[in-house]
Amino acid sequence: MKLVELENILKVYPNGIVANRYVNFDVRAGEVHALVGDNGAGKTTLMKILAGFECPTSGVIRVEGRVMKRWNVRKALHNGIVMVHQHFSTVPSLSVLENLILPMRGYFGTARKQVIKKLWELEKILGFQVPLDMKVSELSYGMRQKLEIVKALMMEPRVLILDEPTALLSQDEVMNLFEVVEILKSRGVAVVFISHKLKEVEKIGDRVTILDKGVKVETFEKSERVFLVPGTLNTGTCEHTVLGEELLKVQELWYTYPCGRTALKNVSFSVHAGEIVGIYGPEGNGQKELVEILMGLRKYTSGRVEFRGKDMRGLSTADIRRMGISYVPDNKLEVGTAMKGKVWENLVAGIVRTTEFGRLISPRTLRRWARELMELYGIFPDDPDASMYTLSGGNLQKVILARELSSHPMLLIAHSPTKGLDFRTARFVRSKIREIRHDGGVLLISSDLEEISELCDKVYFMSRGELHPVEDLSSFELSRV
Repeated sequence: MKLVELENILKVYPNGIVANRYVNFDVRAGEVHALVGDNGAGKTTLMKILAGFECPTSGVIRVEGRVMKRWNVRKALHNGIVMVHQHFSTVPSLSVLENLILPMRGYFGTARKQVIKKLWELEKILGFQVPLDMKVSELSYGMRQKLEIVKALMMEPRVLILDEPTALLSQDEVMNLFEVVEILKSRGVAVVFISHKLKEVEKIGDRVTILDKGVKVETFEKSERVFLVPGTLNTGTCEHTVLGEELLKVQELWYTYPCGRTALKNVSFSVHAGEIVGIYGPEGNGQKELVEILMGLRKYTSGRVEFRGKDMRGLSTADIRRMGISYVPDNKLEVGTAMKGKVWENLVAGIVRTTEFGRLISPRTLRRWARELMELYGIFPDDPDASMYTLSGGNLQKVILARELSSHPMLLIAHSPTKGLDFRTARFVRSKIREIRHDGGVLLISSDLEEISELCDKVYFMSRGELHPVEDLSSFELSRV
């Protein structure tokens, strides 16, 4: 039975960009319908229309055969349609518990004890816990993504939309999430699964719909096709370069929150020119605190951090960037972009003071530079004056990567640089990261074991704020550390 149907959905934004062009899409009870396509294909926009966050320019929305008029978020939630967004929708200033209670007030009498009881039941299935009393702003990005999933599941959806839900989860956590999806299927819940990871689509999807530049290419049953999944685990086949000077040196680094929780415990490592050093592990084990310390966004408790022999304590982010360090953050909305700005403004931010441009810079020169970067990285829409709000999550990531990699850094700190990117773009980004190694060094933080194994010369595993060197990645097992 079709729970929901989208018929001839057209979405045209005020600037003329066509996100969806007469798309037909439906979701059946008890199935996982995978939605795939390149960055900017219109996947998230289509699902935002289904969840009531966007209004279609034209088209029909049906729920169990009934045509919906004046469709919005409230009506979608009333009909059991819940979306786990690619970008976080929680309130950072509130606690985890307050965020869980917030969306549920209008649907059933939500008391603290009831929420905790339901959360306890979910945690047993999901295999992870969320700290109820912590403010969301203090959580790692990986934990915040888990919170988004928990918040959606607590609303007992009839249609659950998952937009890139596994981007920050470990392999074990992904398997736990898939078990939850199977339970939901058995209860007749429909699941829409948006992903660039074809291995996951093949494992969990029942039907697959492909979008390309806002147009539906086709929908097919998974059993009708053989998936050709690009890429396999690469162990030790990356080209080796001669190590140069020591760029980054971290010695006995500790960080403790004011509440007494220790996030980093005696962390020590170094990055030389000519190498890519990887830090692998599930998000929420100190990665966020480490990169923020390295970029001057957080003061550490004790230890020492040096760049080319210079003590970095007390330096601002601007000082650190002037030293030749670029940063690709994990959270592109809060840290990596100025969402109220235009695309060209975000692309040239931080590099306009370089000698490449000189002292006097015309807006025409900056736009030309931005357009060249947009063409090189395949950023869509290809209008430098477009608002950042019109870009998909993958294209937002491309803007950050284009800006940071084009500054020719001596050291690149990249936190999940290919998260949310389609296969072709991810492969291009990884090639650009390799290029940096020829003249500088790279610190790569990622929960993607395949990415770590493909790129890195030296690997550490991060667990509960501690670093463990990994000697043989091919035989590495998460459960042994």
